[in-house]
Amino acid sequence: MNTYEQISVADFTGAEDWFEFCFYVDWNNNAARLFQQLERVQEYARDEGKASNFEHVIGVGRTRLTSLTHGARLGGKKGPYMDFMLEHEHGITFIISRKGKPHKTIPNVMVRVDGECCLAIGAQKAFDLGRYIVEQLGGDIERNKLSRVDVCLDMPDVGIHELHRAFKNERYICRSNAKNFYESPGISLGFGIGSLTCRVYEKHEEVKLKANPYKKALMIKNRWNGKTPAQALRVEFQMRRDTLKGKGIDTVEDYYRLRSDLVRYLCFRWLRFTSEKVDRENKNQSRAKTHEIWVMVQDGFMRWAGSPAGQELEPLDRSTVDISQLIKQAAGVLKSAANYKGKQIANWQEFARFALPELKRVMAEKHNIK
Repeated sequence: MNTYEQISVADFTGAEDWFEFCFYVDWNNNAARLFQQLERVQEYARDEGKASNFEHVIGVGRTRLTSLTHGARLGGKKGPYMDFMLEHEHGITFIISRKGKPHKTIPNVMVRVDGECCLAIGAQKAFDLGRYIVEQLGGDIERNKLSRVDVCLDMPDVGIHELHRAFKNERYICRSNAKNFYESPGISLGFGIGSLTCRVYEKHEEVKLKANPYKKALMIKNRWNGKTPAQALRVEFQMRRDTLKGKGIDTVEDYYRLRSDLVRYLCFRWLRFTSEKVDRENKNQSRAKTHEIWVMVQDGFMRWAGSPAGQELEPLDRSTVDISQLIKQAAGVLKSAANYKGKQIANWQEFARFALPELKRVMAEKHNIK
């Protein structure tokens, strides 16, 4: 008898739990006015010494934005610095560069939609709202690109203990060899590393520990069917830019067009728990029967994402990528290295005399290229 025969997949809820995208914006004649305004409120926040959560309102129609005291880097520690950071009351963060026009490959606005915002209004509405606010600020959006998306399935009344046993007995098939396990606040199983990961964990325990009344109310209303379950499993996949590009997804529109096929790939091919031992020695993993809970995971995700269209998730064509910015960065780094060694580069010949031997040495040592 199926242990979970009393539980309906219709009670599960799929959704995006994090949505991060960039806009390539032409501010036209509005740039000077906008940047001056942002500078004033940012300086005021710094003078007040209120750290990053200082609230100062900019009026944008009926929209209220909060200016933080600092900007942020795009794409991590080595990314270009974006000068301003604004927060919307729903939990949408805007990171804006002081550039009136975007570079061919580098956007000048990044928009981050956190989990609470996804809970409250959903990723699609948050994207539409983000686009609307940028337009109200005076920008013309030329295009967008998707940087990160997390998709999740919330499963009230389903526990994690059976999947934990399967995890300990290695009754799972995953395209990544990376895995981890920890208990904080409840059991959490992790797979993958880098730009594609999956976390299977007790969402009920996490919500209870964090004690955020607003978020708990949203979880009950929008993910747990109006009641607090005794246990609640969540399966969550996180995909960053490299993984998205590898599956043919560049823009937000690409994501929604390919979402059903992408979700099917994640829970059918990239990760699957099994009810029996996996024959890894003879490479017969595909013959192992899928665990009954994971069958519910697959059904729940597909019920949310819709029937796959059968589209191939082919990598984006990299042959058309503009690498000029990368070349400029490399040249700049080499010139800085020369300065550190006390060599002044005045012309191409001096640059070549310094750079070529250094490049040859590094390539031989690090990449075995002579």
